[in-house]
Amino acid sequence: MAYTYITDRTSPNRNAGRQGNKITGIVIHWWGDPATRPSFQGVVDWLCRNEGNSSAHYVVEAGKVACIVDPEDTAWHAGNLSVNRRTIGIECNPRMTQGDLETVAELIADLRSVYGRLPLSLHSDHSNTACPGTYAGKLGWLDRRAEEIRKGTTPAKPTAPAAPAAPAKPKKLVEDGVWGTLTTYALQFVLGTPQDGVVSSQYAPNMKYLPAAGSGWVWTGAAAVGSKLIVKLQQIVGAYADGIMGPDTVKKLQKWLGVTVDGYMGPITVTPLQKWINRKLGY
Repeated sequence: MAYTYITDRTSPNRNAGRQGNKITGIVIHWWGDPATRPSFQGVVDWLCRNEGNSSAHYVVEAGKVACIVDPEDTAWHAGNLSVNRRTIGIECNPRMTQGDLETVAELIADLRSVYGRLPLSLHSDHSNTACPGTYAGKLGWLDRRAEEIRKGTTPAKPTAPAAPAAPAKPKKLVEDGVWGTLTTYALQFVLGTPQDGVVSSQYAPNMKYLPAAGSGWVWTGAAAVGSKLIVKLQQIVGAYADGIMGPDTVKKLQKWLGVTVDGYMGPITVTPLQKWINRKLGY
């Protein structure tokens, strides 16, 4: 193997065995927004925390694979117990370098040498989540590359990175007072942050203050690390820039928009925000 195999940690967040289920697939994850720069060891530590509610079988980045749950045991990774009992979960570095991809492909090849040609799926195929982000477009490549490695055939060919295309200007928003995927995408365009239509890693208890938050918001617990988009918005409205949308940020936004300040992000707050976005887009 071309990677360092690390087995010094075992996550307590698992179930022994697989309740008689055969391993039938591999689920690809990423461990969060690359803008937050999470570390390999930090993710291992988080998934191995006591009394946690998540784990994976493997954590992977270029040249390193940490096995924190034995593949013969059930990791808590897909948000679906039935899927967990039948699959192997791989947490991938969200920066998705060529080295990251190559190491993930090699791990898949090694697993297939033991369990057969396990099909790949996305975390979002099994749960309502934005995970695995950009890896969603690499499933075919990972499948083909893993088979090349397993069969010892064509090596990977390095390719020059393509020049990034200029982002397409979003269409005019419907000013309906719901902050969903299209509103996020347009705001990302206006504020110059990466465009994926997702408000990543938000603190779930704050949902009660954000009744107008619609599709594309990713909710988590104490592990929430925030969104680059929200950081930029907080900087503009004068809020503490931690990337987490909560009542204090909402109040700053409301004051900036000139609407009633109550700390609750409802349609009365989101509609004028959408109007502002449309003006910035030139509509």
